[in-house]
Amino acid sequence: MLCYAHPGVGTGVGGTIPFVEPFARAFAGAPALLLGVEDPDSHTHDVDESLHLADGRAACLAEACLFAELASVGRPTGAGGPR
Repeated sequence: MLCYAHPGVGTGVGGTIPFVEPFARAFAGAPALLLGVEDPDSHTHDVDESLHLADGRAACLAEACLFAELASVGRPTGAGGPR
């Protein structure tokens, strides 16, 4: 809840994005994490697609928090700096 006023909600969405598989191959099969930031006013994939700036900022902060949490997985408590 650091980034948004409400807890996150996970949703599964089907479909494919063609560039993901070549990227995964190029990076030795590393899994891809694709994050989309949308709201009802975004008009996703329409000619007037947009994003509220506050949502964009919150998404950037959420990604930074996620990466920080992932980086600490397996690291002893209190350990800092690059591994």
